[in-house]
Amino acid sequence: MAAIFILNLVQSSYTQLIFDEAYYWYYSQKMAWGYFDHPPMVALLVKLSSFFFNGELGVRFMSCILSAVNIILLWLMIDNPKKNDYITHYFVLVFSMTLLNAYGFFTLPDTPLLFFTSCFLLTYKHFIKKNTWGLAILMGVFMAALMYSKYHAVLVIFFVLLSNLKLTTNKYAWLAVIVALGCYAPHFYWLYENDFVSIKYHLYERPNAAYSFEKYTLGFLVNLVAIFGLTFPFIYKALFKTKGNDLFNKALIYLTYGVLIFFFISSFNRRVQTQWIIIVCIPLVVIAFNYMLQNKQALTWIFRLGLINTVLILYLRMGLAYQPLLFNFYYESHGNKEWAKAIEDEVGNIPVVFENSYRNAPMYSFYTNGTPTFSLNNFMYRKNQYSINDTEEQVRGKDVAYVSKYL
Repeated sequence: MAAIFILNLVQSSYTQLIFDEAYYWYYSQKMAWGYFDHPPMVALLVKLSSFFFNGELGVRFMSCILSAVNIILLWLMIDNPKKNDYITHYFVLVFSMTLLNAYGFFTLPDTPLLFFTSCFLLTYKHFIKKNTWGLAILMGVFMAALMYSKYHAVLVIFFVLLSNLKLTTNKYAWLAVIVALGCYAPHFYWLYENDFVSIKYHLYERPNAAYSFEKYTLGFLVNLVAIFGLTFPFIYKALFKTKGNDLFNKALIYLTYGVLIFFFISSFNRRVQTQWIIIVCIPLVVIAFNYMLQNKQALTWIFRLGLINTVLILYLRMGLAYQPLLFNFYYESHGNKEWAKAIEDEVGNIPVVFENSYRNAPMYSFYTNGTPTFSLNNFMYRKNQYSINDTEEQVRGKDVAYVSKYL
């Protein structure tokens, strides 16, 4: 685990930001109880990271911490006494999951979502064994933290509840709900003050197109493979073979199937992004490892294929930091610093206004040490954080460089 943590620190330091990370860095420059696209947890992680480091690590440090602790939390959810004989297999399983690996250093809303899903499930595991006021309060705090991470977190809470409907008559469970609502009240108030802009965006205003089987439903099915890589047949076989013999396993099964079915249905309406289904990695780590301990064939093949996944992932991770390793493939982590420097050499230190680009504006500001930027959105472009805050006041009445892809 120490090796993975150090690897993530090094990766964070030498890999340039991707556009979403720059956007969330922009969030953190003015802390609030909510933002246009997401709740504020991701901005809090960036703000905390900036207290310890500058540059890219100043955006990602807390993600490295959370991912390391998450490995421990997942381990604690596994009760099988034989697990101590297969520690290497456990780490290969966890490290070979592609997006679970990537969110070990990227700072995105899914980073705290994964962490607090583990916190919530581990607390729930103890709660169903013994109801106490302390566990109820802790579970409520983690439910609120989940919702502060990403709105999709409601699926985690809902499907765990669906797996154990007796919770609806449990006074301790109701205390957890009251604590969660109390902790989440500031965000509710922020939504009210901002005309529920985030809810409207996610429900009605997200860019969409006519249904395409290849792009939507087939794309969703491809994502089911992509999040696990070569180990996917055995991971899903473990899910199919696992029975809900106790309330905790039942919760893991309901959560996994619930999320997969929900987004499968959603795929008939819109394109399902790969990270939207990443929540299932948390219950499937526990399910798959327990299955590995009971099935030697699965243990052998997940370990072998997981090692191949690991080698490929390490190579791709090096490519994220050093583009020539990926030959002619350019990812968003390539060339941003050089791009910002090229513009700065042309325009000096005056503010820069980007037309229709909430991605370029924060990226340029980050790599030019906070140069004031703004995304000027016309009627053809989707709303974003620049649409609802006062960033425009930083450039109003000043000479600016205007960057447009339409000119």
